[in-house]
Amino acid sequence: MYLNSIQIIGFLGKDPERRQARANGAGFTVLSVATQRSWKNAQDEWCSKTEWHRVVAWNGLGERVAAALRKGDHVLVEGTLVSTTYDREYGKGKKPTVVKHTLWQVRADSVRKLNRGEKEPKPAASDSNGGITEFSRALPFRERPLVRDPYPCAAASLTPLRTWTRDIPPQLMLKSLCDNKFMLPLCE
Repeated sequence: MYLNSIQIIGFLGKDPERRQARANGAGFTVLSVATQRSWKNAQDEWCSKTEWHRVVAWNGLGERVAAALRKGDHVLVEGTLVSTTYDREYGKGKKPTVVKHTLWQVRADSVRKLNRGEKEPKPAASDSNGGITEFSRALPFRERPLVRDPYPCAAASLTPLRTWTRDIPPQLMLKSLCDNKFMLPLCE
């Protein structure tokens, strides 16, 4: 069994760029997402490093993302990791040097905007999902309410459990972070 799945939570470093593929003219959007990791070094000082990720959203998902997201937005991206290899010549003359380059990017399946507490005035209807909006390749665009977990100790991510246990309904398979045992929900 093989699994190529990636989740990134970070901030957009610049506004989404709308582009078209040369080969077939299909539209896509490029996002530049920054993530940060922190650790303590040998001197017991905190260090951090920012990683930049190129995220590509194709067709309708790309259109919706380009229209709704802006620089500084907090996003959750789910997708697959894709590589592209190309050759590039360096130098002129009789023996130019050919170097192979590999470009890694994330092909987005869904993008969720995680911004909270926007300063703009809100419409009369209250925002039931706390500012979270999801865009998905599989479903048409719509704002979805954030599902609150009634089990605070349950694992935040059910995706790996769904992948490993496709025959068992996800509501029956909650892994507790408190005692590392599987448990059944007490109510439907």
